Amino acid sequence: MIKYLYTPTVKRTGTPTLCTKQELSTKQGFRSVFGYPEETVRQIHRQGNTRDITHLPVLCDELLVDFDDNPEAAYFFQEFLMDGGYGFVSYDSGNRSMHYHIPIIPIEGHWVPNALYRYASKHIKGCDLSVYRHTGLFRLPGTWHEKNPGHMKRLCLYNEGMLLEIPPVTVLPISVAGDKGAPLEQIINKVVDTGGRRCYAYTIGSVCNKRGLSVEQALRIALQWNDLKARPPLEADVLMQKIWEAYD
Repeated sequence: MIKYLYTPTVKRTGTPTLCTKQELSTKQGFRSVFGYPEETVRQIHRQGNTRDITHLPVLCDELLVDFDDNPEAAYFFQEFLMDGGYGFVSYDSGNRSMHYHIPIIPIEGHWVPNALYRYASKHIKGCDLSVYRHTGLFRLPGTWHEKNPGHMKRLCLYNEGMLLEIPPVTVLPISVAGDKGAPLEQIINKVVDTGGRRCYAYTIGSVCNKRGLSVEQALRIALQWNDLKARPPLEADVLMQKIWEAYD
């Protein structure tokens, strides 16, 4: 059974509370952007927190989008959805922000947060990309806004339509013909803690560049390392910036 992280406030404390989607429908507060399959739920219960789960699968059947004080970007995105015939529900977040809940064809895997980040960065300009991570949180409907007393996340529009499809992330084979120096398997499997992650991401980009790989290949390799070995993972936009710097 798929479970979601639930917290009454955006600041999480204590042992994680996991709920089904049906249970979330009766609550106010915040939920995880992604659902956790049984394997991931067991790990969270085993360790008593949500750290170090980026190598574990999550499930997504709903793309959640937040436009923070950016009504123009929200308007263009809504037009994109309506023109494409996609279903969605829009909400006023209660504090100068618009939220969109878009049903998608379900996807599952440890790569899912990266897939949504890539899709949003390409197709949803002006949205908050920081929520697309294994433990990202999103405000539940009906939740009162702590910074804007008297206002809550309320329904604006319900639009029926098709399910949106998010392209999966394809993992690049690590072995590359003609490699010289340290194998890429060795590079991608190095665990790097807080403080050294940005430098190491740049190193991955430099190694890939010297070996003649494209930027796209380097990004795939770096995303795979980030998911599995960065502690904690870098935000995807920071990771991509370091790869581009290495190629520039």
